[in-house]
Amino acid sequence: MTVVGHFPLIERLAPECELTVLERNPSGDDMPDPGCEYIIPHQDFTFITGITLTNKTLPRLLQLAKGGSGSCILVGPSVVPAPVLYEYGVDCMAGSVIADPERAKSAVMHAATSGIFKHGVQKMRVERPGWLD
Repeated sequence: MTVVGHFPLIERLAPECELTVLERNPSGDDMPDPGCEYIIPHQDFTFITGITLTNKTLPRLLQLAKGGSGSCILVGPSVVPAPVLYEYGVDCMAGSVIADPERAKSAVMHAATSGIFKHGVQKMRVERPGWLD
């Protein structure tokens, strides 16, 4: 399993699987993100942070994941449901949607940096039809 982006507490998964973390600013056991070229095509599961859309690395990461035989999951609060991504090899999107625009706006205006799911933002997950069948 590969995770693109070092998520908090990701190390907890290491005893349960062969975990590789690809990170732009690696620390600890992380691999530098250029390793994606060699690692992602051989993974059963690749989890990609939604920030890769912002930093413009998502298209190449999806090409690499689609070239393999594993599943590709976009994760993180910046991921929004966009079924068009199924066409590019995404199997699942797990992120967030704004459930209460006023509360979310207030949280942003007051620089809320944690607990966004208590401030008008709701977790969501959508899967490509038939993904796990």
